[in-house]
Amino acid sequence: MKKVILGLIVVTIVVVGIWYYKIKTTTTPITSKSEKPLIKIGMNIPLSGEFGIMGRNAKGAAELALMDLDKSKLKYNYVLLFEDNGWDTRRIATVNQKFVNIGKVDAFISWSSKIGMITNPIAEEEQIINIGISSNANVAKGRYNFIYCTTPEKQAEKMVNQLKKAKVQKVALLTHIDQGAEAGASALKSSLDMAGIVHTEIKFNPSEQNPSLAIHKLISQGYDMYILLLYSPMLDIAIKRFKEMDDNAQLTSIEAFSRLENKNIVEGIWYVDAADVPEAYYEKFATYNQSDNFAYVGFAYDAVGLLVQAFEAADTKGQAVEELTSLKEYKGILGNVVQDENGIFSPDAVIKKVVNGKSILIGE
Repeated sequence: MKKVILGLIVVTIVVVGIWYYKIKTTTTPITSKSEKPLIKIGMNIPLSGEFGIMGRNAKGAAELALMDLDKSKLKYNYVLLFEDNGWDTRRIATVNQKFVNIGKVDAFISWSSKIGMITNPIAEEEQIINIGISSNANVAKGRYNFIYCTTPEKQAEKMVNQLKKAKVQKVALLTHIDQGAEAGASALKSSLDMAGIVHTEIKFNPSEQNPSLAIHKLISQGYDMYILLLYSPMLDIAIKRFKEMDDNAQLTSIEAFSRLENKNIVEGIWYVDAADVPEAYYEKFATYNQSDNFAYVGFAYDAVGLLVQAFEAADTKGQAVEELTSLKEYKGILGNVVQDENGIFSPDAVIKKVVNGKSILIGE
């Protein structure tokens, strides 16, 4: 009997010892004193589908931002986690949950108004910083949410100034029903009203493929300028239809032409764009991304730098949000950008023109 009891005691000690060892080795990471703590940044972006090219370019820009850091001077190591959402609403939400529950991210970078609005509540609930590359100001609502993107108001002001110089009196807006496009249209209509420029607007559902009837109606009414706030493939189709119906129709856009893969269809046309990457970075981004489409890459690059600055300045990870909130100005590749009272960092809008199939800067 004593042997049985003794045996049970030995077995119990061994089992408890194994259980304790397992808990210690699975929940406590083994780190050396020289190893830096890790900050994980989750980027929820489309890497496939209609916006895949822009998502992949943003991914490349973020990777370059990390590569350009002087890591010897940093107290943290940084890693980027990427997940393709395919521009699907459910997948966007699923990716965010994976970032929180599996990736254990310390920050989000949400590309676009659509993704930003889905990310906003989970960032607040989980107390994770979210930098939205978004034109929808609502993305910045809450303590943990911020925006790093040219605002629709700045772009609208730039557009109206150009229209006034050209003595345009009557314009038509063609707008996709989308958070980003509609935010841009709303700001533009307000600026047009203040300038006394007559305007009308036609909206298109994302599922619509043929704008011919709407374009025919607008041309018959005779507008001085047609402002396209559309996404491809509708954008490409609309441009072709305008040229077929009236080769003299004056077209322009806010941001849309920068998203075109084939810019030859708007050769010689000026438009307003979000803040532009400095020319010194063109070759760098083009080589790394294997693309000369620079739409939004500056925002992704600077968003990484902004997060790094906040985490490095904070005493703890949890205090990074205070550092970001109190930051009055950030100096990145898009210039010195001031943070407003709503948590929005807004680089200035620019004017571009398509020359030889490429967008070039012609005015700031």
